[in-house]
Amino acid sequence: MEIETVKNNVKKILSKYKETRNDDGKLLDNYYNEYFINYFDERIENYNNKCSIETIIRMRRFWQSRGEYLPTLKTIMRRRRLANKFKLYFRKLK
Repeated sequence: MEIETVKNNVKKILSKYKETRNDDGKLLDNYYNEYFINYFDERIENYNNKCSIETIIRMRRFWQSRGEYLPTLKTIMRRRRLANKFKLYFRKLK
């Protein structure tokens, strides 16, 4: 499966189901239900047509790094802001 297809599919899921912005498990569940209805029932030979779990999660990170489809939970947003402050602080130390 092409990266651009996965990227666009993840974008659709993130916009349709806001809870997927906070939870990788929910993102994966919704992604497979939306695009691979019988994903787990198919034979393993068809696995090459699927995308990896890491690719789906990476695409969520891609969209969120661009400031789109940000998490809706305040604790996650707060944790990311704190992580960014640490990054800036340690860059100044160098």
